[in-house]
Amino acid sequence: TFKSLHGKIKFMHERLPAFLKANLVFKFLTVRHDERDSFIRGESANPNAGRGGTFKFILVDEAAHVPKSESVFESIKQACKRGICLNSTPNGKGNVFARIRFSKKTTFQVSTLHWRLHPHRDDVWYELQKCDMTDEQVAQELDISYERSVKGRVYPEFDYNTHVVDGISYNSQLPVYVSWDFGLRDATSILAYQIDVFDNVYLFWELENSGKTIDWYARKLKEQPFYH
Repeated sequence: TFKSLHGKIKFMHERLPAFLKANLVFKFLTVRHDERDSFIRGESANPNAGRGGTFKFILVDEAAHVPKSESVFESIKQACKRGICLNSTPNGKGNVFARIRFSKKTTFQVSTLHWRLHPHRDDVWYELQKCDMTDEQVAQELDISYERSVKGRVYPEFDYNTHVVDGISYNSQLPVYVSWDFGLRDATSILAYQIDVFDNVYLFWELENSGKTIDWYARKLKEQPFYH
């Protein structure tokens, strides 16, 4: 169909001038060029995608919305050692797309395409688009917000680009508050933060781990310079 990636390839190929057309054969989920012995194969987003094959390039469209995305990525990573492209609008941070997007050790090159790069779109267009969309849909489709694109958020006002900045450190002139979230099956988390005279909250230290005793967390906390 025209909505599928292969359908778009076929649509464009059929409208090329004759001298640019290749001898392509279109079959279900496959586009083949017999003269070059090359092909494009489509596959559903399943945990075994790509297994048993070897590919030069893999494109995962809307990667943040793929169910069991970590399992899918595990499969395609073995099938294509280099040349993987993850393309998507954001869908929170609980998926492989967001994990790689914010990883400091990733080998992927990150490219962001915001609607403001479009020469024919402005604030008037943006406000018109927002009229019939929920806050989550605006965050996902227009604002490229990983936090606000999640439904049922505990803190709906939080936005990573607004509230997370580099360079926040311990201020010895302000009191320190420490909050614990004890995990049973989940991780245990500790946060250290300060509040200034204008009621601005500065979170400057965090510790998260699982499977550790309370003594381990206490020792890690006591090692911090703000504890003394």
